[in-house]
Amino acid sequence: MYSIDTIYSGLWIKKFLIFVPGYDDILREFNQRIGNSGAKTMTYREIFDLKYNQGISTSELVKRFPDEVKRISEVALLEVSEDMLRQVISEAGVLQRLIGLKKRYGVG
Repeated sequence: MYSIDTIYSGLWIKKFLIFVPGYDDILREFNQRIGNSGAKTMTYREIFDLKYNQGISTSELVKRFPDEVKRISEVALLEVSEDMLRQVISEAGVLQRLIGLKKRYGVG
């Protein structure tokens, strides 16, 4: 396992620790060392992996990452068909982002 000093000296390593047991603890210590509040911005890929590959429900993701409700909701909407999204979502930018995410991750 990488030490926190290795992570601190090479920020790129942080991306590859997602699947390491204890990753949350390592990240929390890392953020404390560099002075961040500990809040982590989740990527769509991380949320997608948690929801679809690891089977964590949307409500559990919202509990774990309350600052990421918008992204979690968008990832959850990937299950909805494209036709239904077109009927329900009126903002063109949001609709295009969701359709792009569906195509990128091969959902629906």
